[in-house]
Amino acid sequence: MVPSCKHDDENNEPLKHAIWQDTALTEALQKLDAQAKA
Repeated sequence: MVPSCKHDDENNEPLKHAIWQDTALTEALQKLDAQAKA
C-alpha cells in the first residue's frame, strides 16, 4: 500500500515535534551544565 502525500505529512508531524523537543531539551541541559561549571 502506497501512502498519499497527505498521509506522509501527518506521519511526519510527530517526528518534527519530537526533534524540536529533543533540541530544546539538549539546549536546556547545556545551559544547566554551563551554570553548574560556572
